[in-house]
Amino acid sequence: MTYDVRELPPPLHQNSTCERCFEKEKCMVLNKLMDDYSDDGSDGDPFDKAIYDLVTEHLTLPVHKQFFNHWDSLISKEEGMVNSFKKDLWVYSSKEREKNGGKAVGNLTVVQAVEEPGKRMKFVYTFERAPEFGSMKNSHLSKFDRVIVSDEDGHFWLASGFIELIRSNKISFRTDRQFLNSRVKLPTFDMTTNQVFQTVLNG
Repeated sequence: MTYDVRELPPPLHQNSTCERCFEKEKCMVLNKLMDDYSDDGSDGDPFDKAIYDLVTEHLTLPVHKQFFNHWDSLISKEEGMVNSFKKDLWVYSSKEREKNGGKAVGNLTVVQAVEEPGKRMKFVYTFERAPEFGSMKNSHLSKFDRVIVSDEDGHFWLASGFIELIRSNKISFRTDRQFLNSRVKLPTFDMTTNQVFQTVLNG
């Protein structure tokens, strides 16, 4: 895994293209701070020297470049870590993620779904986990964390939202997405002889 990849593509060396580019000033500033570009006067230089000097004249001290490179490097590293976490969401199962980093909990069953009209994130789902799967207090999840609800294998996104409550065997989650049907089959359900359902949107 590689973090902190900070390399600009080479300039186009096409004066006519650069003259009409709406990102020209930003490009000049970045080149000044990262590559310390200088115009040698050849026809292939992409920037007009007079314009380049005008745009970058406030960046003359070494501390300017040091400041930019310091924070750009940190942001690039953070971005790399965030992207790796996003990849993990869809590559590993909930069991693997919980074991390796504690940033997931699995083997959950929906026990309650409440709709609170008038709120932007109006659906609150409560999940429970059987004791044999361990306490959710051992995870790195906490109240107000933003989370994604997916299937056990982590291949399907169902909803995203925020944790409202987390206990050893119970976790509540608020979202703006209704991802359950209004009815669920009871354990004694039979297609031909006992079609019994229970609502999950009230209670």
